[in-house]
Amino acid sequence: MLIELLLKPFFSLLNSIVYLLPSNNFTSPTMTGIFDLLSKGLYFFGSATFILVIGNITFWSVAHIAWAIIEWVYKKIPGIN
Repeated sequence: MLIELLLKPFFSLLNSIVYLLPSNNFTSPTMTGIFDLLSKGLYFFGSATFILVIGNITFWSVAHIAWAIIEWVYKKIPGIN
């Protein structure tokens, strides 16, 4: 219950971001719907800029999650601060 209360603002933010995305046809078994969604970013930015932004977001998301897991593991070892 406490975790749900802490994560509720995060899920509300995600729902609002998803609500702002245009509707696409994601019923096809291939990845064309996702590619269509990503191609909309190319309308506003050049391909180099768009790839740089997507790459940075992906890298820093993975880096933060990996560091959080590493920090959680080494804090569980007794005697190490």
